[in-house]
Amino acid sequence: MYPCPCGFYGDSQKPCTCAHALVTKYQKRISGPLLAIGALRAAPDLKLHVPNDLSLVGYDNIPMANYLIPRLTTVTKDAYTLGTQAFEMLLARMQNPDLPRQLIQHPPRLIIRESPGQAPF
Repeated sequence: MYPCPCGFYGDSQKPCTCAHALVTKYQKRISGPLLAIGALRAAPDLKLHVPNDLSLVGYDNIPMANYLIPRLTTVTKDAYTLGTQAFEMLLARMQNPDLPRQLIQHPPRLIIRESPGQAPF
């Protein structure tokens, strides 16, 4: 068993899944907005400094990402445009069920802020 700063004692059958354990186990491989925020909070408890020791990248560009210290780098998509196009496609399909399948692709966008460090290579 190992103690975690969150107070949970994990073992091989049920390890701790809090941000402390994830940062320790998966350094430099954490993503997702809330997980990245948890890792940002857990890093100082583990004597890690973001971005020098640990790079963090979130997803979906949640509003809080720009107000954290350091500000969280994020990958985002244009959800409004995607939703609008999906709705238009649904209406067209309802009016004409025999329409062929459509594929709409939107590239994600990287918003670089302060949370990633330099690559180790």
